[in-house]
Amino acid sequence: MNKSILFISLFAVVVLIAVPVYSSQILYVAPDGLNMKLSLQSDPGKQDLVLLTGKVEGNLGNISNISMQFFASPGITVEPASATIFSISKGEVVKFEIRVKGLAELAGKATSWVKMRANYLPDYKALIEQVKNDEQEFPDQYARQDLLQGIMEGQEKTETISQVIGYLLSTNESKNR
Repeated sequence: MNKSILFISLFAVVVLIAVPVYSSQILYVAPDGLNMKLSLQSDPGKQDLVLLTGKVEGNLGNISNISMQFFASPGITVEPASATIFSISKGEVVKFEIRVKGLAELAGKATSWVKMRANYLPDYKALIEQVKNDEQEFPDQYARQDLLQGIMEGQEKTETISQVIGYLLSTNESKNR
C-alpha cells in the first residue's frame, strides 16, 4: 500500500514538473495584420503581358506606413515595382494591377513566380489586445505571455513587420511565404 502511495506521489510530482516544461515548448505566432492575395487576370501561356491583381486587406486595427514591393523570378519584369499605402483599417481593401512581362522568353523553362511584399507598422495596441483576449487561439498561458512580451518589445522599438505572398505562374496558384 505504501509503495502505491509513493508511486502515485512521485508520478504526480513528475507530471507537475513536466507540464511547465512541456508548455514552454509551444511557440505562438502573432496574427497577421494584413491579408494578401495575388490573382491571375490573364492567361500566361497565351501572351507575353500577364496581368495579376494584388489585394491587400486590413486584418487587425489600423496598420500604417505600408511599403509594397513587387518582384519576380529572373528574366521577368513587374510594374509597378513598388507602391505605398499610408494606412489601412480592419476590413479595408486596396487593390493593385501588376503587369508581368518577359514570360514568352521563358516558355517551357523553369517555373516563373511573382511576389508581393508588404513592410508595415502594425497596430500594436490592437495586436496586444487580440493576443491577450483570445484564449481559444492562444490557450497556453505561458506561450501567450511569451508572445505578448515579444510584441511589447517590438512596440518599444517601433519595429515593422514584413509579409510576403508569392504566385507561381506555371501552376496558377497563390502561396503565402
